[in-house]
Amino acid sequence: MFLIGVTLNGLGPLGFGLLYYVNSTAAFTALALILRTIEGIGSCFIQIPGFMIVNENFPGRTSTVSSLLLTAIMLGFCFGPTVAAILYDVGGFTLPFLVIGLIQIVSAALINFILVLPDSNEETQALMGLEALTKFNSFFKFPFIYIFMFGVMSVNMGNGFCEAILEPGLQVFHLSSLQIGLTFGLLGVFQLLIPLWGIILDRIKRGEVMALVGCFIAFLGVSMFGPLPFIPVHRAYPITAIGIAIFGLGKGITAASSYVMLKREVEANVGDTLLGSSFVATCQVGATGIGGVIGAAVGGILYGAYSFRMATLLLVSTFLILFILLLIFICQQSKLTPKSLRFSRFRNNHSIIKTLAEIKERTPLMFSNPLSQSSLKYSIRPDGR
Repeated sequence: MFLIGVTLNGLGPLGFGLLYYVNSTAAFTALALILRTIEGIGSCFIQIPGFMIVNENFPGRTSTVSSLLLTAIMLGFCFGPTVAAILYDVGGFTLPFLVIGLIQIVSAALINFILVLPDSNEETQALMGLEALTKFNSFFKFPFIYIFMFGVMSVNMGNGFCEAILEPGLQVFHLSSLQIGLTFGLLGVFQLLIPLWGIILDRIKRGEVMALVGCFIAFLGVSMFGPLPFIPVHRAYPITAIGIAIFGLGKGITAASSYVMLKREVEANVGDTLLGSSFVATCQVGATGIGGVIGAAVGGILYGAYSFRMATLLLVSTFLILFILLLIFICQQSKLTPKSLRFSRFRNNHSIIKTLAEIKERTPLMFSNPLSQSSLKYSIRPDGR
């Protein structure tokens, strides 16, 4: 599935490069839609198995390794226009698509020899399918999962918005194609820090606080690169560029934190299994696709009907709603009693429960005194230390 996705994603750009020779507007539009559909299918075939492979092969460092995967995605989005602008200046419309397509095809050939997948027999697949059917109906009954899915969706709404609207919004500054590409690169500068956020998230238990901070930073950034229509400030490229960079920083923090918290919530309710990893990957890819479509479509409608500054209200309102939802989640968590908070943090950490049971069996005299039992009971702090 992963290999098929990479191949489809390579054929899409190759097809787009050949659209230059299609003269009919109707045929051009129809073929472009078909190619975009093929690329969308290929992207799903890449991302779902990709996140599952990461979760299964790096169980103790999923935040760090997943952040590397998110970094690759974000860097591709942010620096893709920069590289494409350089190739466009060198070889015209066709060259960028041909280069990207050939890179993908070569990658598919290399993956076929490099990637080693675990064996999975038919019986295991049948059991996973039955378990998925029994848990799928109850999976979406947990409300906090929706908050972090919305966080992933918000980040990708920003990606879709910038992909569709940022370039025409920058035309007012009379920039060259290379300068526009470098401006897109400002979004990707701070994406290099996503692995750092992943390392931090592997060591702390309050990823929702990091998501809140990232959401606030993204809100400030998107408020500047409009700027907001009710702010009495004329558009200036330096302000827009600074806002884009700040938005990139907040977007990276929000993306890493939302994915990690989504994974933790899913595993807490479904289990840290291959099935749980598949649910996490499905939620991630679904929220990514929906966010990208909404950001590009609604942003384009607002830009066409009003202006670029009015269109930025879409992202401003989105990150404001996410900020409020994260505050609600944090307040709800703080209201939990120490006991319920403790077990909400370790609902699936069977090793800790097993260790406590072994200690109790080996040293029964420790529990003969109610005072010593109480002190051991609350010796584990809510943050796990």
